[in-house]
Amino acid sequence: MKGVEDATIVGDARTVVRKSSEDAMSPKARKHTGRPSDGNWNRHRLDVARAHARTGYLTGAMDELAGVRHASPEWLRHQRTAAETM
Repeated sequence: MKGVEDATIVGDARTVVRKSSEDAMSPKARKHTGRPSDGNWNRHRLDVARAHARTGYLTGAMDELAGVRHASPEWLRHQRTAAETM
């Protein structure tokens, strides 16, 4: 997640997308190593959604936003990044 955050900070959307799907971020790996807190995970997914939008993969961006909305609708409502990505 820190690699994705670092790439987000420097504006490297392609690296964000690539790193977000690497083995360490896969659902199987998270089952083995544990899942981050909901807030950290949601912020991570918003970074991924924004990267998808910046690379032109709008379906991917919407899928990420929909997933966060499903998991934490109240939290999402207050996130400026989500509104900007939308």
